[in-house]
Amino acid sequence: MVLFLTLLLVLVAVLVFRPKKQKKKSNKKNELNSEWLPSVQTKSYREEPISPLKPERQKKSVLKEDKTNIPQKIEIEERDAYERDFLFDGKEYRIEFELEIDYKDRNGLNTTRQIKVNGYRISSNKKDAEIWGYCYLRNAGRTFYASRIKRCVDLDTGEIITKVIPFLEEKYNNSPLGQLDLWIERRGNELDALVYVGRLDSQLRQNKKDIIVEYILKKEPELTIAPETANQYLKNCGKVSKTMFGRLLTQLTSLETEAKEILIEYCNKIIETKKTKNMEEEKVIEHMRKRLFPKTKEV
Repeated sequence: MVLFLTLLLVLVAVLVFRPKKQKKKSNKKNELNSEWLPSVQTKSYREEPISPLKPERQKKSVLKEDKTNIPQKIEIEERDAYERDFLFDGKEYRIEFELEIDYKDRNGLNTTRQIKVNGYRISSNKKDAEIWGYCYLRNAGRTFYASRIKRCVDLDTGEIITKVIPFLEEKYNNSPLGQLDLWIERRGNELDALVYVGRLDSQLRQNKKDIIVEYILKKEPELTIAPETANQYLKNCGKVSKTMFGRLLTQLTSLETEAKEILIEYCNKIIETKKTKNMEEEKVIEHMRKRLFPKTKEV
């Protein structure tokens, strides 16, 4: 009986602890699908890996990475050194002409450029000049100094300029504005007296300006003064006060008799441009006669 029970336990243990056989999975479904798919497509699905990115995007990303790896040349533009304006306290001379210059700025940059001069100012010792205008190389306004100009050509005549400052002075003196300035240096008191009479009614009209321009051209016929230049000067000229007019009459007493008579004649012409006579204007003319001809009451 004991032997029977022992055999029974051994048999149960063998049945419980024996290894299980793995069942083979059926691939019938895959086999059926593969039968309906073409052989080439089946091969591509099995052998070629699918990339997470599209081929075109992959190419673009590779090109971008390559561009970042290529060292790029950085071109640095040479800039002009800043030149300070109003370095000299001289008179401003307004004139327009064109030059070609070889210029070396204060930082040592050498350039060849063409410029359109708009004006200049000369130092008190006449050793340097400040020139301003438009630079065609930089397409902007620039300031230059005569001491830093190594070569200079007048583009209007083709002349090579060796001495810049005397050239600037001669260029201005021969210009219409320079000729007018020369006239004012000689006869500025006469012009101020005419302007004072013209502004007695607070309006210097064009018909009055025409009379003053006629006087200017008559007194200095050798000067080439353009009427437009004289008109522009009269348009921008300031007022002459009554006190200043009294001082002018004192200085005008040194004129020759004929010059005094012509001056009073043109003052009368200015007053006669108005249809109605003003008593104050007639008193001014009478006062001029007494001051310019102190020994005689009438001329």
